[in-house]
Amino acid sequence: MIQKTRIHPEDPETSSPTNPELLGERNEILGHAFHLLLKTSSLIGITYKNSPKNRNFFLVNCWDSLILILNVFSYTVSILTINSIITVVQMQLTFYAFFTLGLLIRISLLIKRRRVFLTISHASYLYDNLGLNIGKCLRGMQYIIISFYFWFFLITTLLVLYIRGIIMSTSDIEIFSFSLRRSGSSALVVIVAICIMFCAVVTTVTIYISLVLCCSFYIVAKDVLKRYGVKLVEASTEYINKDILISYISGYKKIVFCFDEINSSVSFCSLLLYAASVTCFFNTISVIAVFDMEALWNHIALLGESVLTFIMSFVIFFSLTGTGSGANLAHSFLKVKVLESVENIFDKTSSEVEVMAAYKMLAQSIANIPTSFTAGDMFTINKALILTTAGALVTYGVIIFGN
Repeated sequence: MIQKTRIHPEDPETSSPTNPELLGERNEILGHAFHLLLKTSSLIGITYKNSPKNRNFFLVNCWDSLILILNVFSYTVSILTINSIITVVQMQLTFYAFFTLGLLIRISLLIKRRRVFLTISHASYLYDNLGLNIGKCLRGMQYIIISFYFWFFLITTLLVLYIRGIIMSTSDIEIFSFSLRRSGSSALVVIVAICIMFCAVVTTVTIYISLVLCCSFYIVAKDVLKRYGVKLVEASTEYINKDILISYISGYKKIVFCFDEINSSVSFCSLLLYAASVTCFFNTISVIAVFDMEALWNHIALLGESVLTFIMSFVIFFSLTGTGSGANLAHSFLKVKVLESVENIFDKTSSEVEVMAAYKMLAQSIANIPTSFTAGDMFTINKALILTTAGALVTYGVIIFGN
């Protein structure tokens, strides 16, 4: 049995999240728990690598850059031609927003891919240090990834069929007032169709991968906080000396600040996902507002895409809120409590009795922390995001239905 080492802030090995020796240990845990997510992410051009010294780093960068270039090119073509393909203004706006958010999320993940990798590695090391099974914690997320492959394959297929159908039935496609059909260039029409379909598929998959990544982060953070909090509470009932108390608190302080790394890695991406949720919702609303049921039954691909997109909007919103609310609440509460307690605990002039009293107060605070997912907690934790979403709903609604 290998003895787990407690995390101490003055320990040079544990204080450096980029220590190359520790990265090797963390990568084993990382590979088992996040393998499916990272593998899928790398296939769509968002690869998380820990160091430029990696022998495949150049090829990985080339692949990621190629997908990004294709995405930008297809996005540009889609934005320039979608107004002549989809004549309904309300639906045009939702496609503009959907494609733009997908590209922004991809760029955000690419910019922060090294930070994301190190954050997952750091959290994985904390799991290993506690002797916990990170794979067991994320097993549910892995099942969700597998089960949702089919769902997203279906939604992208319907979206592609719908786009292909309207392109083939459109009398004219224009780019800067240049008519592609009248010019007799069928190859350009095919290129435009491929670009729009490629952009739709890549955008949908990118949003899905980022959603699973954010939810996985929040699940890991909440589980680490909860498990280590339980250990702290259990230890408070035993007789332990000042040095052991400092070791426990040092570890918990490091866990709390690890959550800061998680927020820094995915906070902007989470905000974009909330915006994508609003966009998916209004995509369905705009379809219902424009087409009657008889017309929708004549466009099965459009009907299916609208229904699945509507479901997708709620999946994004409640997945992010459900996983993030408890984690953010625990983090906000414990960060204040830990910082209040460590002043007394690390004070060299404090007696062991004073340290034990401060420690028990912290343990009691941890034991009483509310982590349930209720409406009140949801609003408290995601107040900024919910207010942003509400503002987007009002603004988006005025723009769409004001036309």
